[in-house]
Amino acid sequence: MAHCVRETDDPPPPHTAHQQLARALRWHRVVNGRSQEALGLAAGINRSYVGAVERLEVNISMDNAEKLARAFGLELADLLASEVANNFR
Repeated sequence: MAHCVRETDDPPPPHTAHQQLARALRWHRVVNGRSQEALGLAAGINRSYVGAVERLEVNISMDNAEKLARAFGLELADLLASEVANNFR
């Protein structure tokens, strides 16, 4: 029996907060011309951890998420609400 794929006009599923944070961090980092190392230094977080957050490899704490947002001069809520980063990979 053939598998049938149905096309719908349904919007894609929303990003999880974790996915939104990862995309927003990467978008803001790239747009601001910062490396993962520079962002990590500004936030007091290890560079490899910043990369792991962007790749969704770790479950970041709220405290560390706030540190990263503040490194961009943003509140965490504003970083998560960033619509610009939605389609950025």
